[in-house]
Amino acid sequence: MKTNYDPYGSTYDSTRKADRWILKRILHHLSLSADSLILDVGCGTGNYSAALADRGYQIVGVDISEAMLAAARGKSLRNPRLQLCRGEACALPFAPASFEAAICVFSLHHISPLDIALGEVSRVASRGMGRLVILTSSSEQTSKFWLKHYFPIMMERSSSQMMGHDELIQGLRQAGYRDLAVEPFMVSPSLEELFLYAGKHRPQIYLDQRIRAGISSFAMMAEQDELSDGLQRLSRDIESGAIENVIAAAENNEGDYMFVTAKLTK
Repeated sequence: MKTNYDPYGSTYDSTRKADRWILKRILHHLSLSADSLILDVGCGTGNYSAALADRGYQIVGVDISEAMLAAARGKSLRNPRLQLCRGEACALPFAPASFEAAICVFSLHHISPLDIALGEVSRVASRGMGRLVILTSSSEQTSKFWLKHYFPIMMERSSSQMMGHDELIQGLRQAGYRDLAVEPFMVSPSLEELFLYAGKHRPQIYLDQRIRAGISSFAMMAEQDELSDGLQRLSRDIESGAIENVIAAAENNEGDYMFVTAKLTK
């Protein structure tokens, strides 16, 4: 993992939760019976793990951050179908073909080296068709976020942390995955989970320090001077209405994030 989430584990869930629409798409892409055994790679505080367990799946969430896992344990106590394990994505502590599928939701950019991690996922999640469902943003998508207008250094760092679309597809193929498909995901105003671009249509949320604390780009990549200046300019533009032009200029048809799905070659 590239980022140490331990300082944020205790407060992460105050602004992060499983979004109902995202969960619906994950279930659609998994397309498995409710008793299937699924690995959640980089599960964090277990929000999507718990949501899947509540729908009858057997879930094992793995994460490197002990603080994140500590926050997730209350969810596993409430539902025995959810188990948690501390471990590295590049050295998963499971036997081959332990799982029928794996998910990786908003955590791919914290995993390195990715080629090794994808190989590990294909090794342990190869039962049946070995489905894999990823929700992430490509470097191309992140570079288009209107946030760069106010926080250019932070967003350059964020974009460079993400994989390029073609790089990710090639990495999946090298790990043995086929039947690859990409589904663009556009942020809506009703989004329930407050990740980096959740404020695409609600710019005022970025003025809330509590919300910024749950977003790794703000919490770990922002220079203090740029952050202070950017927040002041953003506040003024929200008040004057100029933010609407900034948002409109960043519109695109390529998606803000993307679901990437794949199956293993047999």
